[in-house]
Amino acid sequence: MKVTQEKLPASQIGLAIEVSPDQSQAAYEQVIRQFSRTANVPGFRKGKVPRHVLLQRLGAKQIKAAALEELLQEAVPKAIAQESISAISNPEFSPPLEELISRYEPGEALVINLKVDVAPTVTLGDYRGLEVEVEEVIFDPTRVDQVLEKERENLATLVPVEDRPAELGDTALVDYEVFLLDETGEIAEPLPGGKAEGFQMELAMGKFVAGLAEGIAGMEPGTSRELTIQFPEDYPNADLTGRTTRFVVTLKELKRKELPPLDDELAQSAADIATLEQWRSQLSEREQQQAEQKTKQNQHSALVEALLQRAEVELPESLIREEISSLISRAALELYQQGIDIQKFLDATTVQQMRTESRPQAIKHLKSKLVLLEIAKQEGLTVDDTTVEAQMRQLAAQAQENKVNPEELRQEITENLLQAKVLEWLGEQAKVTLVSPPPPPTTPPAT
Repeated sequence: MKVTQEKLPASQIGLAIEVSPDQSQAAYEQVIRQFSRTANVPGFRKGKVPRHVLLQRLGAKQIKAAALEELLQEAVPKAIAQESISAISNPEFSPPLEELISRYEPGEALVINLKVDVAPTVTLGDYRGLEVEVEEVIFDPTRVDQVLEKERENLATLVPVEDRPAELGDTALVDYEVFLLDETGEIAEPLPGGKAEGFQMELAMGKFVAGLAEGIAGMEPGTSRELTIQFPEDYPNADLTGRTTRFVVTLKELKRKELPPLDDELAQSAADIATLEQWRSQLSEREQQQAEQKTKQNQHSALVEALLQRAEVELPESLIREEISSLISRAALELYQQGIDIQKFLDATTVQQMRTESRPQAIKHLKSKLVLLEIAKQEGLTVDDTTVEAQMRQLAAQAQENKVNPEELRQEITENLLQAKVLEWLGEQAKVTLVSPPPPPTTPPAT
Protein backbone atom coordinates (compact mmCIF):
# COMPACT_ATOMS: atom_id res chain seq x y z
CA MET A 1 0.00 0.00 0.00
CA LYS A 2 1.39 3.38 -1.00
CA VAL A 3 1.20 5.90 1.83
CA THR A 4 2.56 9.45 1.86
CA GLN A 5 3.22 10.96 5.27
CA GLU A 6 3.37 14.67 6.14
CA LYS A 7 4.14 16.36 9.47
CA LEU A 8 1.53 18.99 10.28
CA PRO A 9 1.37 21.72 12.93
CA ALA A 10 -0.23 21.11 16.33
CA SER A 11 1.33 17.66 16.68
CA GLN A 12 -0.54 16.09 13.79
CA ILE A 13 0.48 13.71 11.02
CA GLY A 14 -1.19 13.85 7.61
CA LEU A 15 -1.52 10.66 5.55
CA ALA A 16 -2.44 10.19 1.91
CA ILE A 17 -3.43 6.55 1.33
CA GLU A 18 -3.64 5.42 -2.28
CA VAL A 19 -6.24 2.75 -2.99
CA SER A 20 -5.64 0.88 -6.25
CA PRO A 21 -8.42 0.27 -8.79
CA ASP A 22 -8.34 -3.46 -7.94
CA GLN A 23 -8.79 -2.75 -4.20
CA SER A 24 -11.54 -0.28 -4.98
CA GLN A 25 -13.44 -2.82 -7.10
CA ALA A 26 -12.84 -5.71 -4.68
CA ALA A 27 -14.36 -3.79 -1.75
CA TYR A 28 -17.42 -2.96 -3.82
CA GLU A 29 -17.93 -6.55 -4.98
CA GLN A 30 -17.50 -7.86 -1.42
CA VAL A 31 -20.21 -5.54 -0.12
CA ILE A 32 -22.61 -6.58 -2.90
CA ARG A 33 -22.04 -10.24 -1.99
CA GLN A 34 -22.70 -9.47 1.69
CA PHE A 35 -25.92 -7.60 0.90
CA SER A 36 -27.02 -10.35 -1.48
CA ARG A 37 -26.70 -12.95 1.28
CA THR A 38 -28.65 -10.93 3.85
CA ALA A 39 -31.10 -8.70 1.93
CA ASN A 40 -34.83 -9.43 2.25
CA VAL A 41 -36.38 -8.72 -1.15
CA PRO A 42 -39.96 -9.90 -1.80
CA GLY A 43 -40.08 -12.61 -4.49
CA PHE A 44 -36.46 -13.71 -4.00
CA ARG A 45 -34.78 -16.08 -1.61
CA LYS A 46 -31.82 -14.82 0.44
CA GLY A 47 -28.63 -15.13 -1.52
CA LYS A 48 -30.56 -15.33 -4.81
CA VAL A 49 -31.31 -11.64 -5.39
CA PRO A 50 -30.09 -10.59 -8.86
CA ARG A 51 -27.41 -7.92 -8.86
CA HIS A 52 -29.47 -5.32 -10.79
CA VAL A 53 -32.44 -5.79 -8.43
CA LEU A 54 -30.18 -5.39 -5.39
CA LEU A 55 -28.65 -2.19 -6.80
CA GLN A 56 -32.09 -0.81 -7.58
CA ARG A 57 -33.46 -1.80 -4.18
CA LEU A 58 -30.65 -0.47 -1.99
CA GLY A 59 -29.40 2.37 -4.13
CA ALA A 60 -25.90 2.94 -5.45
CA LYS A 61 -25.03 5.48 -2.74
CA GLN A 62 -25.74 3.09 0.13
CA ILE A 63 -23.63 0.35 -1.44
CA LYS A 64 -20.79 2.76 -2.19
CA ALA A 65 -20.91 4.04 1.40
CA ALA A 66 -20.69 0.48 2.74
CA ALA A 67 -17.84 -0.34 0.35
CA LEU A 68 -15.93 2.80 1.36
CA GLU A 69 -16.40 1.88 5.02
CA GLU A 70 -14.87 -1.54 4.28
CA LEU A 71 -11.92 0.16 2.57
CA LEU A 72 -11.37 2.57 5.47
CA GLN A 73 -11.58 -0.14 8.13
CA GLU A 74 -8.89 -2.10 6.34
CA ALA A 75 -6.68 0.62 4.87
CA VAL A 76 -6.45 3.17 7.70
CA PRO A 77 -5.17 0.88 10.53
CA LYS A 78 -2.83 -0.81 8.05
CA ALA A 79 -1.41 2.54 6.89
CA ILE A 80 -0.93 3.81 10.45
CA ALA A 81 0.88 0.59 11.41
CA GLN A 82 2.95 0.62 8.21
CA GLU A 83 4.14 4.18 8.91
CA SER A 84 4.81 3.38 12.63
CA ILE A 85 2.55 6.18 13.81
CA SER A 86 1.39 6.24 17.44
CA ALA A 87 -1.98 7.91 16.93
CA ILE A 88 -3.76 9.31 20.01
CA SER A 89 -6.98 10.36 18.27
CA ASN A 90 -9.46 9.07 15.73
CA PRO A 91 -8.68 9.96 12.10
CA GLU A 92 -10.04 13.21 10.71
CA PHE A 93 -10.80 12.80 7.01
CA SER A 94 -10.35 15.50 4.40
CA PRO A 95 -12.62 15.90 2.59
CA PRO A 96 -15.36 14.71 4.98
CA LEU A 97 -16.70 11.20 4.45
CA GLU A 98 -19.88 12.40 2.72
CA GLU A 99 -17.84 14.04 -0.04
CA LEU A 100 -15.42 11.10 -0.17
CA ILE A 101 -18.38 8.77 -0.86
CA SER A 102 -19.40 10.91 -3.85
CA ARG A 103 -15.83 10.75 -5.21
CA TYR A 104 -15.55 6.99 -4.84
CA GLU A 105 -16.09 5.00 -8.02
CA PRO A 106 -15.58 1.21 -7.96
CA GLY A 107 -12.69 0.15 -10.16
CA GLU A 108 -11.02 3.55 -10.04
CA ALA A 109 -8.07 4.65 -7.91
CA LEU A 110 -8.92 6.60 -4.76
CA VAL A 111 -6.79 8.73 -2.47
CA ILE A 112 -7.85 8.85 1.18
CA ASN A 113 -6.50 11.92 2.99
CA LEU A 114 -6.61 12.02 6.74
CA LYS A 115 -4.82 13.42 9.76
CA VAL A 116 -4.34 12.07 13.25
CA ASP A 117 -3.05 13.55 16.48
CA VAL A 118 0.19 12.10 17.80
CA ALA A 119 1.92 12.45 21.15
CA PRO A 120 3.52 15.90 21.35
CA THR A 121 7.26 16.31 20.96
CA VAL A 122 8.86 18.37 23.72
CA THR A 123 11.95 20.42 22.87
CA LEU A 124 13.64 21.47 26.09
CA GLY A 125 15.73 24.58 26.31
CA ASP A 126 18.55 24.99 28.84
CA TYR A 127 16.88 23.94 32.08
CA ARG A 128 19.95 23.64 34.31
CA GLY A 129 21.01 26.59 36.42
CA LEU A 130 17.81 28.59 36.01
CA GLU A 131 17.76 32.04 37.61
CA VAL A 132 14.42 33.00 39.13
CA GLU A 133 13.06 35.62 41.50
CA VAL A 134 10.59 34.24 44.01
CA GLU A 135 8.18 36.21 46.15
CA GLU A 136 8.80 35.22 49.76
CA VAL A 137 5.76 34.77 51.97
CA ILE A 138 6.67 36.17 55.38
CA PHE A 139 5.17 34.72 58.55
CA ASP A 140 2.83 37.32 60.04
CA PRO A 141 2.36 36.86 63.82
CA THR A 142 -0.95 38.73 63.64
CA ARG A 143 -2.34 35.72 61.73
CA VAL A 144 -2.32 33.81 65.02
CA ASP A 145 -4.50 36.48 66.61
CA GLN A 146 -6.85 36.34 63.62
CA VAL A 147 -7.22 32.56 63.95
CA LEU A 148 -7.90 32.85 67.68
CA GLU A 149 -10.49 35.54 67.03
CA LYS A 150 -12.14 33.32 64.43
CA GLU A 151 -12.38 30.49 66.99
CA ARG A 152 -13.98 32.90 69.46
CA GLU A 153 -16.51 33.82 66.76
CA ASN A 154 -17.28 30.15 66.16
CA LEU A 155 -17.95 29.56 69.87
CA ALA A 156 -19.86 32.78 70.44
CA THR A 157 -23.30 32.69 72.04
CA LEU A 158 -26.20 34.77 70.74
CA VAL A 159 -27.72 37.20 73.25
CA PRO A 160 -31.04 38.99 72.57
CA VAL A 161 -30.81 42.73 71.83
CA GLU A 162 -33.72 44.93 72.87
CA ASP A 163 -32.25 48.35 73.63
CA ARG A 164 -30.91 49.44 70.23
CA PRO A 165 -31.43 49.11 66.48
CA ALA A 166 -29.66 46.51 64.33
CA GLU A 167 -25.95 46.89 63.66
CA LEU A 168 -23.55 45.14 61.30
CA GLY A 169 -22.22 42.09 63.13
CA ASP A 170 -25.59 41.24 64.69
CA THR A 171 -27.65 38.15 63.86
CA ALA A 172 -31.16 38.94 62.66
CA LEU A 173 -34.28 36.81 62.36
CA VAL A 174 -36.30 38.19 59.46
CA ASP A 175 -39.29 37.57 57.21
CA TYR A 176 -38.78 38.73 53.65
CA GLU A 177 -40.31 38.68 50.21
CA VAL A 178 -38.55 39.62 46.98
CA PHE A 179 -40.19 41.29 43.99
CA LEU A 180 -38.75 41.80 40.52
CA LEU A 181 -38.89 45.38 39.21
CA ASP A 182 -39.60 46.49 35.67
CA GLU A 183 -37.61 49.05 33.69
CA THR A 184 -39.48 51.93 35.35
CA GLY A 185 -38.60 50.70 38.84
CA GLU A 186 -42.13 49.51 39.61
CA ILE A 187 -42.90 46.06 41.01
CA ALA A 188 -43.45 43.63 38.13
CA GLU A 189 -43.95 40.28 39.86
CA PRO A 190 -42.91 38.30 42.95
CA LEU A 191 -39.67 36.39 42.57
CA PRO A 192 -40.47 32.64 42.46
CA GLY A 193 -39.10 31.08 45.64
CA GLY A 194 -38.12 34.52 46.92
CA LYS A 195 -40.08 34.42 50.16
CA ALA A 196 -39.03 33.22 53.63
CA GLU A 197 -40.20 33.43 57.20
CA GLY A 198 -37.97 33.17 60.25
CA PHE A 199 -34.80 33.42 58.15
CA GLN A 200 -31.68 33.84 60.31
CA MET A 201 -28.85 35.83 58.80
CA GLU A 202 -25.66 37.44 59.97
CA LEU A 203 -25.58 41.16 59.20
CA ALA A 204 -22.24 41.22 57.44
CA MET A 205 -21.35 43.28 54.37
CA GLY A 206 -21.85 41.28 51.17
CA LYS A 207 -23.55 38.41 52.99
CA PHE A 208 -26.42 36.73 51.09
CA VAL A 209 -26.62 39.60 48.57
CA ALA A 210 -24.71 42.89 48.66
CA GLY A 211 -26.71 45.72 50.23
CA LEU A 212 -29.18 43.62 52.20
CA ALA A 213 -27.33 43.58 55.54
CA GLU A 214 -26.50 47.26 55.20
CA GLY A 215 -30.18 47.97 54.54
CA ILE A 216 -31.33 46.06 57.63
CA ALA A 217 -28.81 47.87 59.83
CA GLY A 218 -30.66 50.60 61.72
CA MET A 219 -33.98 48.75 61.86
CA GLU A 220 -35.76 48.18 65.17
CA PRO A 221 -37.20 44.74 65.98
CA GLY A 222 -40.86 44.59 64.94
CA THR A 223 -40.45 47.07 62.07
CA SER A 224 -40.51 46.59 58.30
CA ARG A 225 -38.52 48.21 55.51
CA GLU A 226 -38.43 48.09 51.71
CA LEU A 227 -34.97 47.79 50.18
CA THR A 228 -34.04 48.12 46.50
CA ILE A 229 -31.30 45.59 45.81
CA GLN A 230 -29.46 44.98 42.54
CA PHE A 231 -28.03 41.50 42.09
CA PRO A 232 -24.40 41.47 40.84
CA GLU A 233 -23.40 40.48 37.31
CA ASP A 234 -21.57 37.41 38.62
CA TYR A 235 -24.47 36.10 40.74
CA PRO A 236 -24.68 32.27 40.39
CA ASN A 237 -28.38 32.29 39.44
CA ALA A 238 -28.41 33.50 35.83
CA ASP A 239 -32.08 34.56 36.12
CA LEU A 240 -31.10 37.19 38.70
CA THR A 241 -27.84 38.39 37.16
CA GLY A 242 -27.91 42.20 37.15
CA ARG A 243 -31.64 42.33 38.04
CA THR A 244 -33.02 45.05 40.28
CA THR A 245 -35.34 43.79 43.02
CA ARG A 246 -37.38 45.06 45.94
CA PHE A 247 -36.92 43.29 49.30
CA VAL A 248 -39.77 43.75 51.79
CA VAL A 249 -38.11 42.88 55.11
CA THR A 250 -39.58 42.55 58.61
CA LEU A 251 -37.10 42.34 61.48
CA LYS A 252 -38.55 39.92 64.04
CA GLU A 253 -35.66 39.35 66.45
CA LEU A 254 -32.19 40.73 66.94
CA LYS A 255 -29.24 39.10 68.68
CA ARG A 256 -25.60 40.01 69.21
CA LYS A 257 -22.60 37.75 69.55
CA GLU A 258 -21.09 37.37 72.99
CA LEU A 259 -17.53 36.10 72.56
CA PRO A 260 -15.95 33.75 75.12
CA PRO A 261 -12.83 35.02 76.88
CA LEU A 262 -9.46 34.23 75.33
CA ASP A 263 -8.13 31.88 77.99
CA ASP A 264 -7.08 28.30 78.75
CA GLU A 265 -10.70 27.15 78.84
CA LEU A 266 -11.17 28.30 75.24
CA ALA A 267 -8.01 26.42 74.19
CA GLN A 268 -9.37 23.27 75.81
CA SER A 269 -12.87 23.48 74.29
CA ALA A 270 -11.86 24.68 70.81
CA ALA A 271 -8.59 22.80 70.21
CA ASP A 272 -8.31 20.22 73.01
CA ILE A 273 -5.06 21.87 74.14
CA ALA A 274 -4.30 22.42 77.83
CA THR A 275 -3.28 26.07 77.80
CA LEU A 276 -3.72 29.16 75.66
CA GLU A 277 0.06 29.56 75.45
CA GLN A 278 0.49 26.05 74.03
CA TRP A 279 -2.28 26.74 71.55
CA ARG A 280 -0.61 29.97 70.45
CA SER A 281 2.67 28.11 70.03
CA GLN A 282 1.09 25.41 67.84
CA LEU A 283 -0.75 27.99 65.71
CA SER A 284 2.44 29.99 65.30
CA GLU A 285 4.32 26.89 64.12
CA ARG A 286 1.52 26.01 61.71
CA GLU A 287 1.40 29.52 60.24
CA GLN A 288 5.18 29.53 59.77
CA GLN A 289 5.00 26.19 57.95
CA GLN A 290 2.22 27.50 55.72
CA ALA A 291 4.28 30.60 54.88
CA GLU A 292 7.24 28.41 53.96
CA GLN A 293 5.00 26.15 51.87
CA LYS A 294 3.54 29.13 49.99
CA THR A 295 7.06 30.39 49.30
CA LYS A 296 7.95 26.93 47.97
CA GLN A 297 4.84 27.01 45.75
CA ASN A 298 5.89 30.42 44.43
CA GLN A 299 9.33 28.97 43.67
CA HIS A 300 7.82 26.07 41.75
CA SER A 301 5.59 28.46 39.77
CA ALA A 302 8.60 30.64 38.90
CA LEU A 303 10.60 27.61 37.78
CA VAL A 304 7.75 26.40 35.57
CA GLU A 305 7.40 29.86 33.99
CA ALA A 306 11.13 29.90 33.25
CA LEU A 307 10.94 26.41 31.73
CA LEU A 308 7.98 27.28 29.51
CA GLN A 309 9.82 30.33 28.16
CA ARG A 310 12.65 28.06 27.00
CA ALA A 311 10.71 24.97 25.83
CA GLU A 312 8.68 24.29 22.72
CA VAL A 313 5.63 22.03 22.93
CA GLU A 314 3.10 21.52 20.15
CA LEU A 315 -0.14 20.29 21.67
CA PRO A 316 -2.67 18.27 19.67
CA GLU A 317 -6.22 19.51 19.89
CA SER A 318 -7.51 16.19 21.22
CA LEU A 319 -5.29 16.47 24.32
CA ILE A 320 -6.41 20.04 24.91
CA ARG A 321 -10.09 19.05 24.68
CA GLU A 322 -9.50 16.16 27.07
CA GLU A 323 -7.74 18.41 29.59
CA ILE A 324 -10.50 21.02 29.40
CA SER A 325 -13.10 18.32 30.09
CA SER A 326 -11.04 17.13 33.04
CA LEU A 327 -10.84 20.67 34.50
CA ILE A 328 -14.61 21.15 34.14
CA SER A 329 -15.32 17.74 35.70
CA ARG A 330 -13.12 18.57 38.69
CA ALA A 331 -14.81 21.95 39.14
CA ALA A 332 -18.25 20.31 38.98
CA LEU A 333 -17.20 17.66 41.50
CA GLU A 334 -15.96 20.33 43.94
CA LEU A 335 -19.27 22.18 43.66
CA TYR A 336 -21.18 18.93 44.19
CA GLN A 337 -19.11 18.13 47.28
CA GLN A 338 -19.99 21.59 48.64
CA GLY A 339 -23.67 20.68 48.35
CA ILE A 340 -24.35 22.85 45.27
CA ASP A 341 -26.85 21.53 42.75
CA ILE A 342 -24.74 21.90 39.61
CA GLN A 343 -27.66 21.00 37.33
CA LYS A 344 -29.25 24.36 38.09
CA PHE A 345 -26.62 26.41 36.29
CA LEU A 346 -24.52 23.99 34.20
CA ASP A 347 -26.53 24.31 30.98
CA ALA A 348 -25.06 24.01 27.46
CA THR A 349 -24.22 27.73 27.26
CA THR A 350 -22.50 27.78 30.63
CA VAL A 351 -20.46 24.65 29.85
CA GLN A 352 -19.34 26.13 26.52
CA GLN A 353 -18.31 29.33 28.28
CA MET A 354 -16.40 27.28 30.85
CA ARG A 355 -14.64 25.40 28.05
CA THR A 356 -13.56 28.67 26.44
CA GLU A 357 -12.37 30.18 29.72
CA SER A 358 -10.57 26.99 30.76
CA ARG A 359 -8.59 26.64 27.54
CA PRO A 360 -5.54 28.80 28.53
CA GLN A 361 -5.30 27.01 31.88
CA ALA A 362 -5.55 23.60 30.19
CA ILE A 363 -2.81 24.45 27.68
CA LYS A 364 -0.47 25.74 30.37
CA HIS A 365 -1.10 22.73 32.61
CA LEU A 366 -0.42 20.29 29.76
CA LYS A 367 2.77 22.05 28.67
CA SER A 368 4.05 22.23 32.25
CA LYS A 369 3.42 18.53 32.84
CA LEU A 370 5.01 17.44 29.57
CA VAL A 371 8.10 19.58 30.09
CA LEU A 372 8.62 18.32 33.66
CA LEU A 373 8.12 14.68 32.63
CA GLU A 374 10.58 15.14 29.76
CA ILE A 375 13.19 16.50 32.19
CA ALA A 376 12.59 13.47 34.43
CA LYS A 377 13.22 11.25 31.41
CA GLN A 378 16.39 13.12 30.42
CA GLU A 379 17.77 13.07 33.97
CA GLY A 380 16.66 9.53 34.84
CA LEU A 381 14.51 10.69 37.77
CA THR A 382 11.97 8.17 39.06
CA VAL A 383 9.62 7.60 42.01
CA ASP A 384 9.50 4.35 43.90
CA ASP A 385 6.46 2.08 43.84
CA THR A 386 6.13 2.12 47.64
CA THR A 387 5.26 5.83 47.66
CA VAL A 388 2.80 5.38 44.82
CA GLU A 389 1.09 2.46 46.58
CA ALA A 390 0.84 4.46 49.81
CA GLN A 391 -1.00 7.27 48.04
CA MET A 392 -3.17 4.74 46.22
CA ARG A 393 -4.31 3.36 49.58
CA GLN A 394 -5.02 6.87 50.89
CA LEU A 395 -7.22 7.68 47.90
CA ALA A 396 -8.82 4.24 47.50
CA ALA A 397 -12.17 5.09 49.10
CA GLN A 398 -12.52 8.41 47.28
CA ALA A 399 -11.52 6.81 43.97
CA GLN A 400 -14.09 4.04 44.39
CA GLU A 401 -16.82 6.55 45.25
CA ASN A 402 -16.03 8.61 42.14
CA LYS A 403 -15.58 5.47 39.97
CA VAL A 404 -11.99 6.30 39.05
CA ASN A 405 -10.12 3.66 37.08
CA PRO A 406 -7.30 2.31 39.36
CA GLU A 407 -4.74 2.30 36.54
CA GLU A 408 -5.59 5.88 35.60
CA LEU A 409 -5.29 6.86 39.26
CA ARG A 410 -1.91 5.13 39.51
CA GLN A 411 -0.65 6.97 36.43
CA GLU A 412 -1.87 10.31 37.74
CA ILE A 413 -0.26 9.76 41.16
CA THR A 414 3.02 8.65 39.56
CA GLU A 415 3.10 11.67 37.25
CA ASN A 416 2.29 14.09 40.08
CA LEU A 417 5.01 12.65 42.32
CA LEU A 418 7.48 12.72 39.45
CA GLN A 419 6.69 16.36 38.64
CA ALA A 420 7.18 17.32 42.29
CA LYS A 421 10.52 15.51 42.32
CA VAL A 422 11.67 17.32 39.17
CA LEU A 423 10.72 20.69 40.68
CA GLU A 424 12.75 19.93 43.80
CA TRP A 425 15.70 18.88 41.61
CA LEU A 426 15.40 22.06 39.54
CA GLY A 427 15.30 24.16 42.72
CA GLU A 428 18.58 22.63 43.85
CA GLN A 429 20.14 23.47 40.48
CA ALA A 430 18.68 26.97 40.17
CA LYS A 431 19.80 30.35 41.46
CA VAL A 432 16.79 31.46 43.50
CA THR A 433 16.50 35.05 44.71
CA LEU A 434 13.84 35.70 47.35
CA VAL A 435 12.11 39.07 47.00
CA SER A 436 9.71 40.84 49.32
CA PRO A 437 6.04 40.88 48.38
CA PRO A 438 4.71 44.15 46.96
CA PRO A 439 3.16 46.50 49.52
CA PRO A 440 -0.63 46.40 49.76
CA PRO A 441 -2.43 49.04 47.68
CA THR A 442 -3.18 52.28 49.52
CA THR A 443 -6.42 54.15 49.27
CA PRO A 444 -5.84 57.70 47.97
CA PRO A 445 -7.03 60.44 50.32
CA ALA A 446 -10.44 61.89 49.62
CA THR A 447 -10.40 65.19 47.75
